[in-house]
Amino acid sequence: MSPDPLAPIRNPLPPDGKSPFVSLFQFVATTDNAPYYCVPEALRFRGEVCGGEEKICHYIRDMAQHGADRVAAVLGTSVMDDGMDWRKGQGGLRDCALANIKLPLPIDVDGGVCMQEVDEIRNWMELQLIEKYNGFACIYDYKGEFWARVSGQIYLELSDFDWLGGVLQALCTAVMAGEDRKRQRSRL
Repeated sequence: MSPDPLAPIRNPLPPDGKSPFVSLFQFVATTDNAPYYCVPEALRFRGEVCGGEEKICHYIRDMAQHGADRVAAVLGTSVMDDGMDWRKGQGGLRDCALANIKLPLPIDVDGGVCMQEVDEIRNWMELQLIEKYNGFACIYDYKGEFWARVSGQIYLELSDFDWLGGVLQALCTAVMAGEDRKRQRSRL
């Protein structure tokens, strides 16, 4: 006989007058403090091997922005920008470790993608990135265009963005050829 999923959870602790949810999570019987012991070594590594927090921040910002430029070049599109020159310290949309790249998939344009298909296509592209290419980039639609969001990470190199540009180009080509819809129908 399986337990009733709606039965109240028996809490072995003395009643405290708090809600069952709070009571369930307020007591931790055992803890593992090992992760805390690695913090000093992790900070030493970031300082001595990686050059410190400032260098890491510059590296991941530059990686994201230069990488995004390379992906956009492969796709023949552009990077979302507000006109501020992040290279000259003016701040702006691109002065961070994230970048948004327009994909060559127009929405609701002759020969483009129908608005009703946007969610299905986005989901298909993200699933392909994970299952087929063993990677990920957030795909979303904004103002009638598909975009891919990328981030700079300490472990990335510009060649990783070159690879992503080729993968996104292949996925966009597949969508325009209707391959995503053929695959979706074959799963039904």
